[in-house]
Amino acid sequence: MSRQSTTWVVVAMLVLFAGCASGPSLGGDGDPAAGAGTGDRTDGDVADGDAAGGASGDEGASAGGDGGSDDAYVAENRTALLVEAGSYTSYWQMRATEGGVVTSDTTYTWAVDYDRDRTRFSARMASADAVTMDYETYHADGRTYQRNGEGDDATYSVADGEFRPTASAAMTTNVADADDLAEFANEGTETHEGVTVTRYVRTQEPTWLTNQAAADGNFTWTEFRFTVLVDEDGLVRSEGWEAEGVDEDGASYVMSFTYALSDVGATDVEEPAWAATAREGAAR
Repeated sequence: MSRQSTTWVVVAMLVLFAGCASGPSLGGDGDPAAGAGTGDRTDGDVADGDAAGGASGDEGASAGGDGGSDDAYVAENRTALLVEAGSYTSYWQMRATEGGVVTSDTTYTWAVDYDRDRTRFSARMASADAVTMDYETYHADGRTYQRNGEGDDATYSVADGEFRPTASAAMTTNVADADDLAEFANEGTETHEGVTVTRYVRTQEPTWLTNQAAADGNFTWTEFRFTVLVDEDGLVRSEGWEAEGVDEDGASYVMSFTYALSDVGATDVEEPAWAATAREGAAR
């Protein structure tokens, strides 16, 4: 499988993901933080090794995976729960590797503080050779700050703006309701970042993955694991899948998706260091 073919697979899977989960949009009046939906599919810090963000290891009684997901509960209006909590941070990542080398990496981070009317959003896209986007916004006290690029190449802007805690690209998930967990096994409860959650796992490859391998012809997916952690309020605290495969030459490929919701009710959106530079530039 050539690098060009691998890139096509990555793009195709991103499009498929976008179609089934309201997709990360970079629309919304030019703000990548906006335009990913209304919040019904909304909702971190995640270690690379655990697609679902890792847990404390306090396995529940059903840790063997014999339990079903018939009793699964996922909140229909996650936004209402997050507004009531007062603040949160969400994280979204899609990554592809070839032979252990990262060939595509997209991450979004979104933090909201409803009590102080503050938000902070960052978006970063990179290939094996370069960073293709590095963008960040910060809103506080009726002012919106923006950074494009990094280091000496960065540009900044400041403008009056409204507090807009709308759904962001960093809050896009695959699991919107209990029906989305119908093919997952309930592996019991555990503690994740101090919160009791139920772990749901699926290891059967979804059709969009197997169909892509069949279309390529010389590629085989060898392993797939999808893990979802849901808290007692029905909030998806962590969600992630990882697919591993090989081509006819034995080259290995890994694709992974990670979403995580953290610091619910405990997120402090602080001013980034670059905001001062943006202010100075606007005052000239």
